[in-house]
Amino acid sequence: MDLYYMAESPPCRTVLMLIEHLNLRVNCINVDLSKQEQLSQSFLKINHFHVVPTLVDGDFTLWESRAIVKYLIDKFAPNNQLYPENLQERAKVDQWLYQEMGIYCLLSSFISPVFVGKKPDKSGEQRFLDSLDSVNLHMENRKYLALDHLTIADISFVCSLSLAEACSVDLEKYHNINLWMKRIKSELTYYEKVNSEPMINLITFMKDAIARAQ
Repeated sequence: MDLYYMAESPPCRTVLMLIEHLNLRVNCINVDLSKQEQLSQSFLKINHFHVVPTLVDGDFTLWESRAIVKYLIDKFAPNNQLYPENLQERAKVDQWLYQEMGIYCLLSSFISPVFVGKKPDKSGEQRFLDSLDSVNLHMENRKYLALDHLTIADISFVCSLSLAEACSVDLEKYHNINLWMKRIKSELTYYEKVNSEPMINLITFMKDAIARAQ
């Protein structure tokens, strides 16, 4: 299998962490978005939507990180607790993956102007922060998002929120979310391996981009 990715991308790191968790052998191919390599003719032949992560498994191609992690579990680790086969448990995980996707869209949309030299959208930032209120309430006395154990919803969400961390978005008031993030990062023994260097690169890039946009 080939995984086309860029490590600084939170969705890509979701897939990379699952690969580590399942100890899978995957050929990882870097696609540098800053150099627009996703628009190269060779990559467009693989994925005309030109997005990463993109997984190629033989003649099967799949993009969208949440779809990829579910596929990898179903193929290589069916009924793994990260994505159980039980119908209701799986529905709860899916529910939180969709919830997380919407929150990540709010997060990325207010940050995206900096990539074209503009200031971040402050009204969009507030909409993102408002979306965390219900999540913070949900996490009262809970250790995990969807079930009573770690699932791919936790992995995907913690990667999404790493973008907020990289952009110095103030999450201090979300006490329950902060406790959960700290717990998940410590529980995932491979978290630093997958995230440390990409996060440094992402923080540096975003600081420079935001400074240029001022």
